[in-house]
Amino acid sequence: MKMITNELIPSDFRGADHYQIIEKNMKNGGEILKIECVRKDDYKIFTIFTDYANGLTISEEKLVYKKDFLDVWTIQFGQKEQPALLFSREEYNEIKSKTIEFLLFGKNYPLNIA
Repeated sequence: MKMITNELIPSDFRGADHYQIIEKNMKNGGEILKIECVRKDDYKIFTIFTDYANGLTISEEKLVYKKDFLDVWTIQFGQKEQPALLFSREEYNEIKSKTIEFLLFGKNYPLNIA
């Protein structure tokens, strides 16, 4: 049986686009306060500030792209909290490789997903 692992776990998965995040935030009742974009070499960093409930909650989402692939996505509510990691390319690749090995060779690795 030939398995096409790209159908199960795409190697070209680019991650969420910043436009999708803006749209999601607006659909969830948020008002976009500010969008910042920094470009340097192969990196693009988008920071999206969204206001919910007239200033009651303000989120700051940071999306870091390397060569147009989402590398890191964090969210922070308020300045006192630490940013929470929503996506990491490193973790994605680790899970992907373990899943492919399991599908191809039956190796079972524990996945440390919080």
